Amino acid sequence: MVASCNDFDDDNLDFSNSLNPYVEFNSPPAVVVEPGVDVNLQVTMRVAIQNNLSVAYTVTGDVDDQSQVVIPAASLSSFITIPGISGEGQAIVTLVNAQSEGSEEFTVGRGDSSLGLSTTSVEINWANP
Repeated sequence: MVASCNDFDDDNLDFSNSLNPYVEFNSPPAVVVEPGVDVNLQVTMRVAIQNNLSVAYTVTGDVDDQSQVVIPAASLSSFITIPGISGEGQAIVTLVNAQSEGSEEFTVGRGDSSLGLSTTSVEINWANP
């Protein structure tokens, strides 16, 4: 049997369980590099939008900062660069929120963070080999 859209009579579709727009790191939850090495972390979203998306983040530990990165319109990602420190140390980079120029809010991570579905923070360890 072949059905077409014209034959579809169910007008009560439920999208309440749909996945909200989200941002996350495209990175393992922990990164180890040598002292002095900068770390580039890719921030991604699942679908491109027509506006720039500002993603706020914090850095705590041996590097202390808060800033934002912009994912340009029609793009799926951008990078956060964390400058290397001169000795051994640690920093945690955490995504805080995301909002488009069109005021659309994005979820940080996809779903319940306890399930480990998404990387919303990354631990950076600068260690000597």
